[in-house]
Amino acid sequence: MIDNEITGLSITELSQQLRSREVSSVEVTNAYLQRIESIDGSLHSFVEIDPEGALQSAKSSDQQIGRGHYKGPLHGVPMSLKDLINTKGIPTRMGSLSYRDFIPNHDATVASRLKQAGTIILGKTSMYEFAMGVTIKPPYGEFRNPWNQKHSPGGSSSGSGIAVAADLSAASIGTDTGGSVRIPSSYCGIVGLKPTWGLISDYGVMPMAYSLDTIGPMTKTAADGALVLDAIAGYDPKATSPLSFSPNSGYTTDLSTSIHGLRLGIAKELFPHPDLDDEVGQSVQASIDLLQSLGCEIKEVSIPWAQQAPAIFAGVEEPEVVALRWDPLTHNNAELDSNTRTRLTASALIPGMFNFRARQARRVITQQVCEIFREVDALILPSSPTPAPSLEATPHRNVREKVVGIRRTYTCLFNLTGHPALSVPCGFNSIGLPIGLQLVGRYFDDGLLFHIAHQYQLNTDWQSNKPPID
Repeated sequence: MIDNEITGLSITELSQQLRSREVSSVEVTNAYLQRIESIDGSLHSFVEIDPEGALQSAKSSDQQIGRGHYKGPLHGVPMSLKDLINTKGIPTRMGSLSYRDFIPNHDATVASRLKQAGTIILGKTSMYEFAMGVTIKPPYGEFRNPWNQKHSPGGSSSGSGIAVAADLSAASIGTDTGGSVRIPSSYCGIVGLKPTWGLISDYGVMPMAYSLDTIGPMTKTAADGALVLDAIAGYDPKATSPLSFSPNSGYTTDLSTSIHGLRLGIAKELFPHPDLDDEVGQSVQASIDLLQSLGCEIKEVSIPWAQQAPAIFAGVEEPEVVALRWDPLTHNNAELDSNTRTRLTASALIPGMFNFRARQARRVITQQVCEIFREVDALILPSSPTPAPSLEATPHRNVREKVVGIRRTYTCLFNLTGHPALSVPCGFNSIGLPIGLQLVGRYFDDGLLFHIAHQYQLNTDWQSNKPPID
């Protein structure tokens, strides 16, 4: 098997070959490292690579599998982590010059759980500074969308989206505060889950806004995402807000069962929408029609305050962001990107009353979304109203405004409410840019979202397309 064939495999496919020893973890890891060296110079998906550590772990994995100590479907599989997830002995820079020398002395819980599952950590993926929207001058290289390098890969989990789409990593772990897993997943044509708030421990992960942050898997397929979630979800006493129980695991258990009879809701305030690109609308509608043909019941529902979500989100997020980044703002101001510095300064001026009112409104809009799930099993809507915006023809400031506007139109609502939300590829526009379909579920129904997305992918072939980068 040639290297490009190895790196093009899903985790589901790769794990079968690793377990049967048709291919070794060392061979797989070398294939990924060589591909990164070959094509990542223009994409900049990685900010830090650990070839020695990865190959050492791969050699150990092969020895364990050879002795019959197979740990599960992630054993020997190379993955990557967003560069705000602590990894012992490997720099964690958070996309900022102000943390260029920071080397953690411990692993984040999500990193340690992946290692326990036998995963090979290739390195750390690029991100916007402190996960704060677009960085005007990324200090470690400009990230590029592998489908068209003149377009944005989304943010802030940019590198993770690029790495998975370009077959530079079998999967990656990103974070989502207002859409930062789902938007790059949509723009890059992969599957990304923002899980139920608190389902995955945030211990050892740099926070952006404690009450909104989530950690989520970014994968080639829905089935792969379920495998990764199995490994990283669950109770952790070290988490900021640890769950008081262990949610059901086994997210792959029901993937193959029919979705006939599931009730899917379309929020009339969100689809159709005046900001919606025509081709995105057509792809989402075609997806709704397909799911209906598979036996799902489609029902119109209402989220009365959906259009107010961006203002509510800003009132909750911005004070948390500046509180957590006060030290860099006041002590390392000159080393911050100009966009980061401006936003933090502006956020520091938000009146306390605005934050108080936003938190009151958050409770109302959360209740509105919770009420919907008495009528339906999941919501269906676009992941973004447009495909990836251009980086070349549009000034960076306008790109940032577009990205933030997109996030706040469709994604931040579910960070406010804490519900799980997943993006799955549902088509391409006329110039070959991916389009994403978003599924939203009840609390701890993350597995149902993977189930619906998996059945959708069994009946479509969008995930089989590859970016034109070789």
